Amino acid sequence: MRITQQQQINLILGQYQNQQGAFARVSEALSSGKKVNRPSDEPIAYEQILKFRNVLNNIEKRSLAVHEGASRLNLSENSIGTAGSIVQRAKEIALQQRNDTSSSAERQAVAKEVHQLLLSLRDAANTKINERYLFSGFETQTETYALSTSVSATGRTPTISANDDNTGTTSSTVAIQTAASLTGNEYKISFSDSTTFDVINLTTGATVLASQTYSSGANIDFDGLRTVLTDNPSGPLGGDEFQITAHNPSDATITASVTTPSALQPNIYEIRFTSTTAFDIVNLTDNQVLSTGNAYVSGANIVFAGITAVVTDGTVTPQPGDVFRVRPNYTYQGDTGSIAVEYEDGKTIATNVVGSQVFSGPSVDIFDALQDLEQALLTNSPSDLAAVITNLSTGLDQLTDARADIGSKVNRLDRIAEGLDLLAVTTQDERSAIEDTDFAEASSQLATLELNLQASLLTLNRQFQISLLNFLR
Repeated sequence: MRITQQQQINLILGQYQNQQGAFARVSEALSSGKKVNRPSDEPIAYEQILKFRNVLNNIEKRSLAVHEGASRLNLSENSIGTAGSIVQRAKEIALQQRNDTSSSAERQAVAKEVHQLLLSLRDAANTKINERYLFSGFETQTETYALSTSVSATGRTPTISANDDNTGTTSSTVAIQTAASLTGNEYKISFSDSTTFDVINLTTGATVLASQTYSSGANIDFDGLRTVLTDNPSGPLGGDEFQITAHNPSDATITASVTTPSALQPNIYEIRFTSTTAFDIVNLTDNQVLSTGNAYVSGANIVFAGITAVVTDGTVTPQPGDVFRVRPNYTYQGDTGSIAVEYEDGKTIATNVVGSQVFSGPSVDIFDALQDLEQALLTNSPSDLAAVITNLSTGLDQLTDARADIGSKVNRLDRIAEGLDLLAVTTQDERSAIEDTDFAEASSQLATLELNLQASLLTLNRQFQISLLNFLR
């Protein structure tokens, strides 16, 4: 078979072009660092590379979500820790002020600190992260706790309670004997021995009755009150104490609602009756008189500080000395939504804490407990502090449980993040083995291809020189 010179040249040119293409591909692999840059380079490898990229993208998204969730929980733990310090301080104050040595003025001064603790608790519960409220569930644009449409209004009737350390088993009752003589003060019946007692006005510090002889079931009358102590089955012993709170001589009732939420302040107010037809309104928190000599009409609206209160006659109309207290309450504004992150297909973990399960539940409303403490101090009502101390203790346990739950979740998220980081490294190595250039191997290939190209050019040049004209010369 005859092979023409043109055929030989075409054959050498084709080989030269193939070598040029290979040289270009190896040069691109060296310059880009990728030996597979397009599907045509290696279709099966390119498909595997796309799969690895999708896996790495999912790992990156999940890792970011896990780290954000851990940050959210860590900030939540810090805020709850702050709340714990606030409640611990409030409990210390309550324990200190429960003793009888503090005066009314001293308790009112301490109440100012409690008010600041209340505001600090509000700030902790309303913590934000990236301009989103941390404890509001899904309602991250809604302030977690705010003074809203909830207010509490109470009219106090006489009550009596025994101190926790009483050793006797005496039972007690208290009733209003002479409404006009009521002072609204706090009292204490204190036994020096089993047959002798004194009655002390805790509000003023004065001794009302001294060295009285105790008789089971006998009336103990003072300042419009009648107290009866009864052996049950044994009588009182030395050191036993009974505390009495006496406020309203009437059975009038009060209700209250919010009319202007923007005007609300976290203060405690009193409606004080100076006669059966007139009352004053006092801001206890700031010790400011809001108005005096207001005319009383049963069932009429009493509007002040964004609140509308209504006092209604019972069988007895309000009497001089009757006191009705009103205070706005902090209420939870969010929902119970759980902000969960997915760390595996179909597997999630919650990374938020719902405020209503920490600050106002599930066992006690800590805001209420602090307001009760402030109110007890402002009104010089040490007998109310026993219940306050119990609620604050429960609140501390509530916060501690929340912090423990957060700690376990953060530890779990840390382990998940470590696992995702390891998976990312492994997947990256597998992708790199298919996609990335082996520089040593590629450099060797490039050198070989360069020599081949030079040889091809020499061969092609010699082929052009071999012709009939050359021989005829």
